[in-house]
Amino acid sequence: ARHSLYVLSLAEGYASGCYIFDMFGRVVDCHNGEAKNLNVSNLKTGLYLLQLTDNKGRTFTQKFVKE
Repeated sequence: ARHSLYVLSLAEGYASGCYIFDMFGRVVDCHNGEAKNLNVSNLKTGLYLLQLTDNKGRTFTQKFVKE
């Protein structure tokens, strides 16, 4: 679906929190707790960065396109 972003899994852990940034580095959304299915329907069409933190404090970043 174009309104959801699915976070499959992180090696050896789970996402304990996440931030979504626009291409200007502004936080446009954030979620605390285990993130699996993120509603992105409020985002405008464009390129974003998803930053996940796992339960061990490690950070992972991935680009995604909102259609």
